[in-house]
Amino acid sequence: MFLRSLQLQHFRNYGSLKLEFPDRLTFLVGENGSGKTNILEAISVLTSGKSFRGVPDQELVQQNQPGFFLSCSYEWNAAMHTLEMGLQTEPRLQRKIKKDGKVLPSRAALIGNLVSVVFSPDDLEIVQGGPTSRRRFLDALLSHRDSGYLDNLIQYNRAVRQRNTTLKEIRSNRSRLQMLEPWDRSLVELGSRITSQRLKFLAEYEPILNESLDQISGGKDRIKVTLFPGESSPDTYRQALKERQMRDVATGSTTFGPHRDRLLFLCQDGSNKDVQFRFSQGQKRSLVLALRVGQFYYLKQYIGRSPVLLIDDVIRELDYKRRDYFVDLLHRCGQAFFTTPDLDGLEEAVQQTSARIISVPELHGS
Repeated sequence: MFLRSLQLQHFRNYGSLKLEFPDRLTFLVGENGSGKTNILEAISVLTSGKSFRGVPDQELVQQNQPGFFLSCSYEWNAAMHTLEMGLQTEPRLQRKIKKDGKVLPSRAALIGNLVSVVFSPDDLEIVQGGPTSRRRFLDALLSHRDSGYLDNLIQYNRAVRQRNTTLKEIRSNRSRLQMLEPWDRSLVELGSRITSQRLKFLAEYEPILNESLDQISGGKDRIKVTLFPGESSPDTYRQALKERQMRDVATGSTTFGPHRDRLLFLCQDGSNKDVQFRFSQGQKRSLVLALRVGQFYYLKQYIGRSPVLLIDDVIRELDYKRRDYFVDLLHRCGQAFFTTPDLDGLEEAVQQTSARIISVPELHGS
């Protein structure tokens, strides 16, 4: 799988930009604020339907413009394909997405076409942040693997919102407990299915993750990945909702289910504690790198093709050992894009991989 071209119109700080990518590896070089990451962000929008920075679509529109347009062409199995996404903010928010000229029903339909893995400085939040960051990582990876999982997740989140609305109405005496029953049935069905998919994935992913971590850490670190409480039995799920019913009414929110599960990375040093409390900062960085490398190899194995790597200014933050491991990955990957303010310390990596270098500031004058 290779991305061959990318076009941006009124996206972030680009009025109009068209790029061709004949090379396997591309370095986007420029000062902070020049728009390097915006190019990676545009690619990520076309692969997943949203920004990896976690911002709403409206923030992606160039200042004083009514919307943006993105398109790309990519090669897969000796055939060329196109993806397009247009967003209009006035007079109301509208979005249109196409593949090969045909309109897609939703952003979720983009998943599985042009697949990417993003390495970002913010990835450290997966390890040392809260449960939400870890669930987001888990859900994004699973959604790239299986559009059915994403469909279940979207329906589940909608049901949680509806149930929460009903809980608030019950709390203010505008509804009755019986009105929770249809939402509880939906949550039991969808929630147990989502948790089963998560548990199956983690069993497959853990050995791949540990293989990467073993190579990066020199065999010093190993972890167990688990989900808590991770309840996949419909009967137990139904009972848990019933037991928490009055508490949920009091808080106006659903306190049990996949949206509250915690993804744990447990040290295998005898403590069985989460890495957040046991790993040094260097060990955490190694785990973050292993998580993304593991994601790359897992998706490559599962979907049968190499995802495009989008690497946002992280290589320079790695020590020499981790950097060497990363360069080795580049020799084995398909296509990769990097952002960096300069090439200091990266000359060997550029030479070894015959990468193309694009000066981002010059793009604004072209």
